[in-house]
Amino acid sequence: MIEECVTKNNIDLSNLTKLIITHHDFDHMGSAADLKLKYSNIQILASLKDEKYISAKEKSLRLQQTESIYDNLTEERKDEALNFHKLLESIDNVDIDITLNDGDTFDWWGGIEIIETPGHMPGHISIYVNESRTLIAGDALVIEDKKLAIANPQYTYLKIVIKILLITLSGNLMLKMENITC
Repeated sequence: MIEECVTKNNIDLSNLTKLIITHHDFDHMGSAADLKLKYSNIQILASLKDEKYISAKEKSLRLQQTESIYDNLTEERKDEALNFHKLLESIDNVDIDITLNDGDTFDWWGGIEIIETPGHMPGHISIYVNESRTLIAGDALVIEDKKLAIANPQYTYLKIVIKILLITLSGNLMLKMENITC
């Protein structure tokens, strides 16, 4: 599906050298192992805190969560939970080539900075692209009631909220919601 989409948008995956995983949820890392297998030149990057889950050194937190709540579910929800559990188990893990921490900077793409944005997942990171003034927020930001909001604010550290607000208020952030359909 990814290869079909990028081909349709005239992108050559053989030119891809870095793949940053914002967090270890299945919909953000699910194709990483397959891409790494097909394009061995790709380096996989993720937060130091999430590396152990992405590389299967420890069981995924989402998988642990589904297992811990199963017995408390109603009978009609258990089938749905089992299907979700099977989906999570089907995700291939991948070794991380470079681990990332809050404040790491790189010259790629006009300069990027890694911003630790725990909340949705404890090891969640966002990527600030200096040149285009773009924040790639993964699942740190969501749209709720047609408004931009912090995902899981009860788990998000205040310093992260302040950092995102400062970037936004300083005029250094261009919010761009883009949906690529294939």
